[in-house]
Amino acid sequence: MIEKIIFLDCDGVINSRFFYDCKFIEMKIFHRKSISKFLSSPKSDICFLFLRRIIKLCKKTGAHIVFSSSWRLENNRDFIYLKNILEKNSIVIEGSTPYLGSTRKNTKGKLFGRQLEIITWIKDNNFNGKWIAIDDEIYDMEEIKDNLIQTSFYDFPGGFSKRNYKEAIKKLS
Repeated sequence: MIEKIIFLDCDGVINSRFFYDCKFIEMKIFHRKSISKFLSSPKSDICFLFLRRIIKLCKKTGAHIVFSSSWRLENNRDFIYLKNILEKNSIVIEGSTPYLGSTRKNTKGKLFGRQLEIITWIKDNNFNGKWIAIDDEIYDMEEIKDNLIQTSFYDFPGGFSKRNYKEAIKKLS
């Protein structure tokens, strides 16, 4: 039985503007194809520093992952790579939230966007355990704000920070 879930966004959580700036500078100045292997793999949009915190969080709390990111719709190279890294680290992936249309529309106070997709997954899977949503964009998350861990794509250094990690531990404990 699943007791804890992390609804995981990707952009702004496992990467950030600072991460991309570092990759760009290194490529331009040092003529390398990617930033050091410590931070990323070649041609990847995944920052290992942020991802290691997600893995540590899952292992410490026993939480499983449900992807809520737009990456789930694209199933691109980075998404496949991310799933492989998580699985190699024994992190259980329960799947993805359903795509229910545009996240930019709200009609007369009805739930919409990512929060609706998360709530739909919870109801469809009869989940009644503890859960959090880790995301950098919270404009459509009012109804789930108590379960939300807000990261940042733009603030330095951005991504899933130590502060976010500590907050997530508290909410899942």
